[in-house]
Parts: sequence; C-alpha cells; structure tokens
Amino acid sequence: MSLLVPTSLFPIDIKYVETKLKNGLTGIIVIEDEDKDSLKKYEGRIQELHTQWQQPGWKENNEVVRESLIWDEFRGVRDVDFYLYREKVINRYLKSWDITDDKKQPVPCTPENIARLDIQVATGLVSKFLARNVPSEEELKN
Repeated sequence: MSLLVPTSLFPIDIKYVETKLKNGLTGIIVIEDEDKDSLKKYEGRIQELHTQWQQPGWKENNEVVRESLIWDEFRGVRDVDFYLYREKVINRYLKSWDITDDKKQPVPCTPENIARLDIQVATGLVSKFLARNVPSEEELKN
C-alpha cells in the first residue's frame, strides 16, 4: 500500500427512486443497499446514479477544512460549519457523474449543476464520501 494518495478517481453510486409526493411534486428517495425492505418495495423502479470522486490528500483536506471555518461569536472560537464543509467537499472532490437531461444529453458536473442536485441525493453522496475517507472507530482499532 502506498502512503501517497492515488491520482485515480473512485466510484460512489447512489440508488434512488423518483416518487410523487403528497403535494403533487416529484421527490427522490435514496435507497441504502442495506435497506432490504425498500429494495423490495421499489423493485423495478430503482435507478442508480454513478459518480467518480477524487481522494483527498493532506493539503486538499486541510484547505477544505480551513475554508469551512466560521467565527462563533457566542463561544469566541473558530469552528467548522458542517453545511459549508459538505458544500466544499462535494464541489472539490466530485469529478464526474452520469446525469443526463431530458434529451439524454450529458449534464456537466460543475458547481452550478452540483448546486441543483436533489437534497437527498447530495446528502447521500457526501455521506458515502465521508464514510469512505474518514476511518471509523472500529477501523482505527486495527
């Protein structure tokens, strides 16, 4: 195993279902692989978004954290704004996807288009990215 971060991209995929909400709008439900009930409930309707991400190195990670700091007036300290951090993470490390428009033309993976992602999809992608790049307590014990 190399101690240097690879330059190749790695995949993160999201399963989802488009559904009609009570208010008449179309909504997205993200389906986790472990959620066997939802996988069965929505069988035949599940779609998948395929994305490619850059793995952060030491410098990039520090820059994202630094750019996510805000001044907490009440406590008198600088703290990470988690919402800003998630935005920085997805804009910095999400490099490509297979989203197409209504005419089946590829939609470029740009900060403007990332900002248009459904909230559930964006949150799911960032959560999977962080889970992959931040070791769990169990992993740290090994």
